[in-house]
Amino acid sequence: MDHPKVKMTRDQVTLLLQLTEPEDDEQLRLDMLEGETDLFELVSTLLDQIEDRKRRAGRKERTIEQLRGIIGSLMETAGVRKLPLPQATVFTSSIKGTWKVTDPSLLPKKFLERHLVTKPDRAKIAAAIDKTGELPSGVTMSNGYTSLTIRRT
Repeated sequence: MDHPKVKMTRDQVTLLLQLTEPEDDEQLRLDMLEGETDLFELVSTLLDQIEDRKRRAGRKERTIEQLRGIIGSLMETAGVRKLPLPQATVFTSSIKGTWKVTDPSLLPKKFLERHLVTKPDRAKIAAAIDKTGELPSGVTMSNGYTSLTIRRT
């Protein structure tokens, strides 16, 4: 169920679009929507809410990590690895460090392996589909969808 402000704006937009022609210029339609509906104001408000919630979520994540660090530090100071509490049992464990290859070109050859990889040539497949309009064997087409992109200014 829509919020009353969303419903009202949706109704305003629907009514305005009924009064316009489908072939009307998009800029004209945008100007009319901005002047006669709350669409721009509402979407702007919703975008601000998204950003605010992202900021708050980030702060909460940092706070959680800080609190976990304090708990770990207190347990280390106390010399305990297990702390049974009514709401949870807290454990500390030592995690062994892992290695990561940062520059494969510096590795001795004995640590390298060669792979011959066969993979579909997407450019050739796309060109064939564009040319014939048909999908080659082994290729299927997914359903399209509408994407929402938000670019911050």
